[in-house]
Amino acid sequence: MTKPTKTCVACRNRHVRCDGEQPCSRCTASKSGCLYVASQRGKRRHAQQQPEFPTDRDLNAILEGSNISPPSCFGSCPEFAPWALQDSSDELMSVSNSLGVDLSPPNAPLFDLNWLPDPAGITTEPCKQIDFAAGDVSIMPSESAAVETDHYLASFYRYAFAAHPFVLPRHDLLRLTDLHDSMRTPLATMRWIGSLYVDVQPRLRSELYQQAHDLIHDPRAPRDGFLVQAMLLLLVGLDGNADQRKAREILENAEQLALDIGLHRASFASLYGRGVPILEESWRRTWWSLYTTEAMVTAAHRRTDFALYDVASDVGLPCEEDQYLFGDIPDPLSFDDLEARGFAREELAFSSFAYLILSAQTLGFFLHKSRSIDHLDDGTQTEARLASWSFSLPANKRDALRNDGQPDEIMFQALMMRHAISITVHEVHAKLDKLPAITVNHCMSLTSEVGAQASDMHTFHAITSARAISRMVMCHHSVVSHVHFFTCVVTLSSIVHLGRWALMPAGHGDQEALRELLRLNMGALKERSRVWKAAAISHEQVASVAKDLFRMKQRGAIR
Repeated sequence: MTKPTKTCVACRNRHVRCDGEQPCSRCTASKSGCLYVASQRGKRRHAQQQPEFPTDRDLNAILEGSNISPPSCFGSCPEFAPWALQDSSDELMSVSNSLGVDLSPPNAPLFDLNWLPDPAGITTEPCKQIDFAAGDVSIMPSESAAVETDHYLASFYRYAFAAHPFVLPRHDLLRLTDLHDSMRTPLATMRWIGSLYVDVQPRLRSELYQQAHDLIHDPRAPRDGFLVQAMLLLLVGLDGNADQRKAREILENAEQLALDIGLHRASFASLYGRGVPILEESWRRTWWSLYTTEAMVTAAHRRTDFALYDVASDVGLPCEEDQYLFGDIPDPLSFDDLEARGFAREELAFSSFAYLILSAQTLGFFLHKSRSIDHLDDGTQTEARLASWSFSLPANKRDALRNDGQPDEIMFQALMMRHAISITVHEVHAKLDKLPAITVNHCMSLTSEVGAQASDMHTFHAITSARAISRMVMCHHSVVSHVHFFTCVVTLSSIVHLGRWALMPAGHGDQEALRELLRLNMGALKERSRVWKAAAISHEQVASVAKDLFRMKQRGAIR
């Protein structure tokens, strides 16, 4: 029998024979992702002289010029600076009025968000200056003026960049004009993502999506890092708009492309960074964002395959967010430095992105242990990793705020994932009613099985993390600006709250506090539904179970 010419990552790590097909028969049987690492190749590009830095425009002025209505937030919310400017925003409606959202009818267009309710106190006026004719939807990325004044790009950088900080910061995008032609595909995807946060006609939003979709699937499109960036943004948007199947397909294609071009190697940044430190950092962030995004998709939709966890990578760790924004790029630390924390002679300071990567690593560890034939762990080892992760956090990383008081979205995601993993590990053995896990199943599902050894310790960990997630809803900036997967994590927290409430006897002293946490979660889901369809579906499911439980508890109290 002829030896296969290539072996996939999963078979290589399991030390088993691979048939070399794509996907191979073993990965097909286990329904897991099948990735092949390409041989190292590539030509070194000569460093190019950087163009002069032009004056940056005011994002707020661009948005005001188009009468774009910004998302609202809880009370007075400082925005992400400097990529988002402070302004006065509408207050979030009272969480006590957050029940009762209508789902989209079955024949509603995927990106038609007009069916979403218009929350009280929020003005939604049609945008005047972005109501272009169909032929004017596309921009010419090579024209710096178009990139600089584009309303959709301004919206992306104001509301979405902080959650996806792997594309170039806006001021670097403006000055590196020679990259605009290469960035045509990610620019189109950024424009579609930006349109989700503002009031535009459904036809225009659909055209923006179609343009991004067509560019990504164009066989003539260069297979490079910019294409990976575009695919990464598109799959997050699709997942947020409740198209999980298509999002998963793009994720798998993006992962294979990343391995084919060598994005997982440290040399990629220097080969294709053009001698520009900010671009080299962008490539490192693109790889690790792909890695952490797969972890979030895996956790959110309760999958068991985390393909990139098994890929060996020597890509340097991303720097801090403010360093990236201001172009002060240090020499990157390595993942080995991160693994040696606590044992190295010199104590190193790690970025928020590094802690997000560690959270994703912990999820991969848990999934790997769960698949082991001799796996007897009840989650103790994973919880030990989570506890160690928490203890290792420096003081300035524990509240998802930077030293200047501005929100740290990447640290927010790291904390969010840490609590989601803890619930996933412990809920099967926790003393919780499983009915909510069956009913609330769109964005984030939990097992409906009851563990053989339900214990108070598992219940404690699940409840503690669910409460922590609810507290994260009350952070001091717009709830819609968080990464889409925060919807899934809030849903997960709600499932735990509902499962606990269902087992409480009528008149229990903790019921009112628990109901307030549920109101808070449902308020956040409803507010996020203004951008993400998945949030609307999750809100409807959580609200339906909560209403049924409330009526049941009332009947029990009367009797």
